[in-house]
Amino acid sequence: MPTDSFWSSKDKIPIAQQKVSLPAEFGLNYSAGQLINITIPPTIDFFQPKESFLKFEVEIAGPTQTAGNARRLMLDAESGGQCLIRDLRIYSGGAGRILLEEYQNYNVLTALKYDYETNDNHRKKRALTEGCGLYDPSCRSTHGTPQTQANSTRNNSYNKDMGTSSTSLSASFTDADRQRVKCLLPIQTGIFQSDRVFPSLLTEGLVIEIVLEENLNVFRQLDTTLRHKDLHANPWFLSTDGSGSNVSGCLTNGTVPGGGASNETSVLFLRTDNQQGAGGVVGNCPFVVGQAIQLCDSRNSASIVGSGSGTLVSSITKIEYVTPASGNPCIKLTVDNPIFNRSADASLANNGVIIGPDDQAGYIRAIIVANDGAEKYQPTYTIYNTELILQQVSMPSGFKTRMMGMLKEGGTLNYDFLSATNYKYSQNQSDFVDNIRLPVNESRAKSVLMIPTDASNYTAEDAMSGKGTYHVDYGHFGSYSDAYLVNNSVRSGLVGCWDNLSHYQILYEGKLNPSRRVNCSLTTNRESIDQQPLIELEKALSMGGIVPLSFAKFRENACIGRALSLQDGVVDLRGTDFSLQVEYQESDTPKKNKLWNNWVCHLRRIVVKGDAISLEI
Repeated sequence: MPTDSFWSSKDKIPIAQQKVSLPAEFGLNYSAGQLINITIPPTIDFFQPKESFLKFEVEIAGPTQTAGNARRLMLDAESGGQCLIRDLRIYSGGAGRILLEEYQNYNVLTALKYDYETNDNHRKKRALTEGCGLYDPSCRSTHGTPQTQANSTRNNSYNKDMGTSSTSLSASFTDADRQRVKCLLPIQTGIFQSDRVFPSLLTEGLVIEIVLEENLNVFRQLDTTLRHKDLHANPWFLSTDGSGSNVSGCLTNGTVPGGGASNETSVLFLRTDNQQGAGGVVGNCPFVVGQAIQLCDSRNSASIVGSGSGTLVSSITKIEYVTPASGNPCIKLTVDNPIFNRSADASLANNGVIIGPDDQAGYIRAIIVANDGAEKYQPTYTIYNTELILQQVSMPSGFKTRMMGMLKEGGTLNYDFLSATNYKYSQNQSDFVDNIRLPVNESRAKSVLMIPTDASNYTAEDAMSGKGTYHVDYGHFGSYSDAYLVNNSVRSGLVGCWDNLSHYQILYEGKLNPSRRVNCSLTTNRESIDQQPLIELEKALSMGGIVPLSFAKFRENACIGRALSLQDGVVDLRGTDFSLQVEYQESDTPKKNKLWNNWVCHLRRIVVKGDAISLEI
């Protein structure tokens, strides 16, 4: 063997690349439920799929402004603009269109990928390019609540910074205070996540169809305003006069300081907990002028106190950064209706001080939360300037001619890519034991990812606040380890719900896999961790093209995974009786109807022979 052949490199094929903008057909602006069509013409002979992106701008709008319904809004913090895509289909071009890929509930699979294939670098990049949220240390909780990507008041892409330099706000928050957000989304399908150049001239181009998600399923509020999720991350009540003493300025069963004979107050001062008042401006306060708020018992997220059992709606009219004569700098809230009415709430007939700043006998330590029952809130969204940014590849002279000549002489071109098919299954709440059969027909399957999403119908208000959804975890806050301090899901319908699942087992190829039932009870009871489901899921994610970098959200986004093979292997599922057997706990019964999104990850092949195009699944 000549030495020069070993040490010298082979000639490389020179390839030119350029970005091409392909606007959406039938208009550039779309809203919830509408269909977006984008065509890649066959004149673009080749393109690099993984370097191509869906580009648009999204703007959120609230309903007609009324007293109490102002609030900051954002899209799903973890998946950003990806949550707006419900279904996505890719067809070959020309008269005989072939469905090459179909992703029903595309945003469910993308949410799974973004929850597990994530780290700080991924989260920062997605916040810059995809409209995702990013944890803001300047708005962090000081009470041990988990980090959240939906806590930022100062650097929130969807809402203007209300407190850059101001120490007082009195103008109501409106849609004019929201911002249009630019999104540049990688398309999470098999074709568009392939590293291989795609020969679109052989498929007569491509047609991409996108169905946008409904309004109810995409919006989020700041986590630091919700009483049903991480309650202790919300602003804490200090007093009615800015003092931090045990008695002065507290709400008592006899009098309300400054409340007169009616025992009412329309003024609240916030503790410096959870970064309230940081920086000497009002920007860190998660509430806005025009938002309805309530007082919540810190020991019981279900208990609203001081306003006639929550029947009195109090809306913020002013937010101030102040330094009271009797206290330290803090945030002062003024509301239009008395937030505390001693005579209106008979449940406050305790002895001594009722609501105060310290943990002492007789005190209710109050937290200020958004009023989640003031109005049935129905926001909307519009996306603008929708286009596909395609990475066009120009092959060298003679390459195209040689390839077409080969095909005319009877040659065949095969293009393989890793795709996924969703087999949906509805399960009733009352089904303690269920056998979920999947009509699989994939010849080169690699793994199965089964995601049980909450199928309940919520109002937008309840979905955003977590009211009436399901428990993700219980809170643990020092001495306040209490079952009432729950962390409810605000992503129902988008992520998996354990819902007290006890065991599962998968049947295929005539045998049970694994051979023994996989226990999930410790995970679903939120008592500990079951390791085997996570090990099985890690293998299934890897084989399905999702790199498992983090399992921090294994409780929040439930998924049952099964790797059907390892490394480069595949399994032929054609004619196979494939089913998932699930069993739920009888002592703590399931609470929700579920829609199972069962994704079979498999290799697909586009076959081009002569002038004919076919698809092998």
